[in-house]
Amino acid sequence: MKRTLVYKSIRMAPDPSGEKGEIAYDMETVREHTLDVTPARLLLCRSWMANFFIALMAVLIVFALVYGLLVIGMKIDMGAGSAGRFLFGLAAALSFLALFVGLGTPAAIKTLKQDLVVRERGKGAWKLIDEKGWAMFVKMRNMEKERQKKEEEFRSVQ
Repeated sequence: MKRTLVYKSIRMAPDPSGEKGEIAYDMETVREHTLDVTPARLLLCRSWMANFFIALMAVLIVFALVYGLLVIGMKIDMGAGSAGRFLFGLAAALSFLALFVGLGTPAAIKTLKQDLVVRERGKGAWKLIDEKGWAMFVKMRNMEKERQKKEEEFRSVQ
């Protein structure tokens, strides 16, 4: 199940004026990239390790609180051989798995994209924009330039 992702990268730089602390984009540095994501590349991505611990901590905290509420607050028997303990453990495991995959997959894809850009273009601050979002990015960029022009005109009138 090979999936091809098409996206663009653009160099981010601090605002040259340095007044507002905004980020400026160098529109001449735009380059299109194509990434073939295979299950093997996706599973071997380094971002899974961090997401494993994030998902584990989130599930442990929530299920520890629920366990305490069930045992202490509601006096439910969660003894060694009870079905409640089995179902509770099963629910915790399935929640962990869903959260792990839900957090890990987008993070792995983002890491693979970033790695490809760094390999092709070198280290730097790059903004990655999917092909779908490129038109909106350009539109927002043009709106920002128009707003800046109007501000300059307004300042020059005063």
